[in-house]
Amino acid sequence: MSKVEMARKIFDQNPNLSRKDLISELMSQLNMTKAGATTYAYNLSKGKPKAAKVAKPAKAAKTARAKTVTEMSRSLLPVQSKAERMAMIKQVADKQKQLEAEAKKLEHDEMQAEVDQFVDEAVAYVKTLTAPTRKFIGMAE
Repeated sequence: MSKVEMARKIFDQNPNLSRKDLISELMSQLNMTKAGATTYAYNLSKGKPKAAKVAKPAKAAKTARAKTVTEMSRSLLPVQSKAERMAMIKQVADKQKQLEAEAKKLEHDEMQAEVDQFVDEAVAYVKTLTAPTRKFIGMAE
């Protein structure tokens, strides 16, 4: 019996094997290299009808929901011209810039308050030092 016939027999006896498992079987039972087993597996499976893909219920439901939401949102939105859409995009961009500027100012103000607090603490500490020490560091009164 030739290798091709033995490979066909293995293939026919195990119709539910995945491609990877079929290659492993061919390699172990027929003492083949991975490249040779891959070629045999390909040639054997060419004639085999492919199993029909079954949509997973969760994925099908998600796709249906997405379609419904898209159709609903399109029906709720008024028909806009390109100029109207561009104007809306500009308004959103301007609002976003304004919000970012406000956030940056708040962040700056918080940082400045923290620096001021450190300065106040440092001045209070220096006031606890003796007069010669304050004179030495240039903080004489």
